[in-house]
Amino acid sequence: WVEYTDTWDIDYPPVFGTFDAYLKQLTPGNTIDITVPDDDPTEITVSDLDYPAPAPTTQDIDFDNWGTTSVPDPATLGVPLLNALIMKRHVDLSVASETVDWDGDGADDTVETSGGVEVTLMASPAADTAAPIDTYGIGLVNVTGSLEILATLSTPAAGWADMYHGSFPIRGAGLVRMATLWVAPAPYDFRIDDFSLPLGGQGLANMDDDANPEVLQLEYVTGVGTPWQELLVLTLTGATWADAWDPAREPELILEQPTTATFGVTDPIAPADPGAQIVDMDIPAGFVTNDPITTSGPTIPVDAVDETINVLDALSGIWIEREVKMNFTSNNLLNATVFYAKFCVQDADMQIQHPEVGDKLVEAPVSINLKTGGDRAYYLTKNLLTTDNGGCTNEPHKYRGYLPQFSTFARFPNGTEWTSLRWYAIGFDWIPDDGDGVYEPDVDGNDIPDWFDVRGLDSFWEKFGEDVWLYDELAYLPEDARNYEDIPEGPNLRDVASPRWIGDEDVKESNYFNGNWSMMVADVEYANTLTLKDDKDYTGFDVVVKWKGGARNNYPGVEKIVDTIRVKNPYAIALLFDYEVNEDIFGQWVLPNVELANNKWLVKVHSASSIEITYDLIYDLDGDGNIGEAGEVISHTETLTDVKDVTLEIIGAYYVYMYGDDPTLGTVDLDFDPYWDYMIMNIIENTTDPWVDYANVTDIKINDAIVTLKLHDVQYDFYVYNTEDAAVGTVDVNADGSVEYTGLYDIGAYYGPMEIEVFPGQPGSGTYRVLISGYDYYWYADSYDGYIEFDDFTSPILITFPIDNMELYMEQYEDAELDTVDVSGDEISLAGRLGPNPNTGLKLNHRSFDASEWVNAIVGITALKLPISMITYIDEYYHRFDYMPLWSQNATIEAYRGFIDWDNVAGFVGTPSWDLGTLVTDFTGTAYVGPVEELGYVESFVVPLPDYDKDEGPMIPAILGNDDYEFGGYDDFALTATGIVYITANVHDIDFYVVDNLGNPAPSGDTEVRLILPNGEEVARTPAPPELADELIGSLAWSYKWFGEGHVVYFQLPGAEGPYGVRVLYHGTEVYFDRDEIDVLYKTEFIDLVVKIFKIKLIFMDCQGNLIPDLWFKYTLPNGHTDWDHTTDEGEYDFPYISGGIITIHAAWWKGVEVPLMKAMHPNGTELPLTADGELKLNIEEGIDAPIIIKIPIKDIIFYTYNFEGDYKIPRLNITLTWVGTPKP
Repeated sequence: WVEYTDTWDIDYPPVFGTFDAYLKQLTPGNTIDITVPDDDPTEITVSDLDYPAPAPTTQDIDFDNWGTTSVPDPATLGVPLLNALIMKRHVDLSVASETVDWDGDGADDTVETSGGVEVTLMASPAADTAAPIDTYGIGLVNVTGSLEILATLSTPAAGWADMYHGSFPIRGAGLVRMATLWVAPAPYDFRIDDFSLPLGGQGLANMDDDANPEVLQLEYVTGVGTPWQELLVLTLTGATWADAWDPAREPELILEQPTTATFGVTDPIAPADPGAQIVDMDIPAGFVTNDPITTSGPTIPVDAVDETINVLDALSGIWIEREVKMNFTSNNLLNATVFYAKFCVQDADMQIQHPEVGDKLVEAPVSINLKTGGDRAYYLTKNLLTTDNGGCTNEPHKYRGYLPQFSTFARFPNGTEWTSLRWYAIGFDWIPDDGDGVYEPDVDGNDIPDWFDVRGLDSFWEKFGEDVWLYDELAYLPEDARNYEDIPEGPNLRDVASPRWIGDEDVKESNYFNGNWSMMVADVEYANTLTLKDDKDYTGFDVVVKWKGGARNNYPGVEKIVDTIRVKNPYAIALLFDYEVNEDIFGQWVLPNVELANNKWLVKVHSASSIEITYDLIYDLDGDGNIGEAGEVISHTETLTDVKDVTLEIIGAYYVYMYGDDPTLGTVDLDFDPYWDYMIMNIIENTTDPWVDYANVTDIKINDAIVTLKLHDVQYDFYVYNTEDAAVGTVDVNADGSVEYTGLYDIGAYYGPMEIEVFPGQPGSGTYRVLISGYDYYWYADSYDGYIEFDDFTSPILITFPIDNMELYMEQYEDAELDTVDVSGDEISLAGRLGPNPNTGLKLNHRSFDASEWVNAIVGITALKLPISMITYIDEYYHRFDYMPLWSQNATIEAYRGFIDWDNVAGFVGTPSWDLGTLVTDFTGTAYVGPVEELGYVESFVVPLPDYDKDEGPMIPAILGNDDYEFGGYDDFALTATGIVYITANVHDIDFYVVDNLGNPAPSGDTEVRLILPNGEEVARTPAPPELADELIGSLAWSYKWFGEGHVVYFQLPGAEGPYGVRVLYHGTEVYFDRDEIDVLYKTEFIDLVVKIFKIKLIFMDCQGNLIPDLWFKYTLPNGHTDWDHTTDEGEYDFPYISGGIITIHAAWWKGVEVPLMKAMHPNGTELPLTADGELKLNIEEGIDAPIIIKIPIKDIIFYTYNFEGDYKIPRLNITLTWVGTPKP
């Protein structure tokens, strides 16, 4: 912003001009003179556009010779309402329901019209010193509201819909006179004088069977009297309140009951009866309501008790459109707005989690492609990003200029469409269509729209009107710049001087630019023209995520695109809350013009004994069109047992409790309860209903389960603790494998946007892990050694907690409140169906009810469109923002098997409720709500973002990541107002279960598994050095440790790519190979690999068939490795794992001598041939269960000692046998 440090003189004339009430046209007869100071050059303070401002800088701009400027035409009228008071009242408007043949088919149709206006009076009372009061202070009256028209067709003609709905604003403005009788002592008498002012309004809606819009407006009945008698007029009958005004007490105004002061919308004198009018673009006659608009005419005040009005609540001034411009010769000040966001990326399913990073994509490149018309990318920004250990981008922008609290946020241009000109730009009639399909607005009948007319731009419109839009977002394409190399997007601007990243110094100290900023101004032909006809439009951007594979993107190859999200309204994803410095909203923000939808809990059930779902069955048993009568609401519990590997979306849960169940099995129990009355649940893998499988759910229990649980939100309360206060938990700060805190019995985190991911620990460990990836959150840990706490924390933390005596809790608040006002009709209308089948359920044909207090959209909400509003408050501690509509408007709620609740005020006018109550549930359709004009709030709703279609369609299975089977069709979204965007990338895992032919896991110390990527490169899981076997990430032993023996896991591989192959080596011998193991990777794969690893048993015997204990023998494995080993004490030897191929048994070693084989045979006596060298060669193509018997030429020699004659034995003689040998082979 620009702040002037001197004052300008503004001279208002006593009479400015004349005003035509009928045309609402001001004809200037004088000027407002504005004079700048003529002293030394005036200082202007220029502050950064971000809020709050940094230390300002000053620039000198010379105003010496500017002189006096006259402001002709309707001018900027400053109304200094110091010590003003403000009063607001609501007036209902309605037209009696009418019967008319809307579609010309001969059958009667129904037209209903209703609405209301809010009247604001604001003024500073003048002080009169003597009765009667005749000296007044002049203030302002502002009228805002809307009128709704609903046409319901009984038997729609061909090509016609069954209903048409439109609305248009009602506006009015005028003067009010207020005064006080200033006679001591206080309080003083207070008076509001009579006034009247005309009302007008106009809108667009399609109300018939053609494609052209109709104009909806208040009818003007001409030719029956003065202009005031031909318009709809708001009048006030004044009154005096005694002893009401005491400026010394705060100051305040007390209005006591009763009073005769009233105001309302009057019906002009006959025969003029203005009503609501629809003007068809094709049929000028259109439709005019037959009955006049009537009003309730409330008193001032309307409350039954005294009312106190705080004067200081009033505005300090109001401004009517008019710029005062001058040319600056010293500087050009450019209002260039940017927004900030973080992009957090995770893989597409919850089957497998890396023990440190979970499902997060760490070190993922993220880029932003600006788009122009035709969805064409025209510029890849230099703001190239990568994700951190929490999966969120954290790179500063390559061009400096951000405030410190934005240093880790992505920065991008806004592109917000400012459509708030509305009736002022549209006017009250239309320039005839000249063939371009565009109806330009006009008010005063001179064929020039007001927006140009009041600015004195008539000639510009006459010359260039065909090529002008009242608002648009424009871009120049860098490629179109004649000086492309020199512009900021070109190659010549580089980071040549300190500090890091590109800043002013890189222009000033560049040998190329030498401080010449003008060289960088883009020279683009169409940007230099006066019209917009040839300019390029800016349509937002794509966020592109690329990935190679691996837990930290460490697999070889080139990154592939794994997701692209389309952001058409960058403002919708922007950070609007200052979490780091002021912990408050950044100034004031208009509510983004987007559709909001429910947030979701995600649960992956890896296994469970059952899921118990309790829900209400709601019927129309008697067929009377009403539900919820006696006996028509029945609670039912359904138990599912076939639940292995199902994925749940749960919407509307207030909290989940997760309790440790069986530490040995690693199981837990979970319990979900609703925030309001009901939840809904979707089983993604069940394609019967792709979005919702259970509605009206009151309780969900998951029993004896191994699960993964996720929630993305501003968490209000999360904790995990040991119910016996056992100090067993740990925390790894930054989730980098280094545990910083141990011996913890209570750990919690809250008060910041975060993803909480809960997943099982390693098999057999009896633990669960919790990965918290958040921004500016608070976390604590409690132990017997003390209390640990961190505030304003942004790095991820990884919690490990034993299941035994564990309790985990997390919660969410989710609903959206629309505060309505009571009108003569009903404030909510339901068009759709009830029941589990959205196509055949009980039809609600605009069933309406009184909802004059509020309407709450709770669950099953796929598109919530709020009124055009200001965001007034954003909560720091949980995901909530409050909004105030800028005027009285309608809202729409699109629901799928959803739950909507409402309430009404005492003494309301309308349909109270049906037997079910003031709610509708299991509802699919649209709820029309209004008028909405009071403060409302939204909790936990998100902004859905469309992504690319490589992970959708008939080729893709029903899994998380396939939008076709997800509630609402979205898995990419922004947490509204937080600047955090969650992207679910098309990335999956592969788990090879490697076993031999008998199903035994391949040994990790001898096996090597290689994943063959689509480009032919390989990723190896190899034996690790023994001392690192349990620690070296990527080793086979590490994979076995975390995912079970035999499981070889490859993380986060690009989806919709292929083929992926696999090669398995055992002792260096290839025992499995398939280049096309997975043709195209569409989901996480679990594949059993039965590899050519076999077992052999050998038995060594001597010549007499005796077992030879501890016999050494020589062998050569199929991989060529030769070695010696020895048998057991029983002469047996096992090869429990041996790769397929030729194994050779060469010889034995006995008593120091190498002995050849003598014979080999099967147990049944079938001989196996020996080679000429006496070796046994076995071709191993399958496992050999029966032992191979190998005979060695070894026999016993028995010496008998006799006398010479040999007739008797001589005992105890020593015999020495000698031969030549070696101690060992």
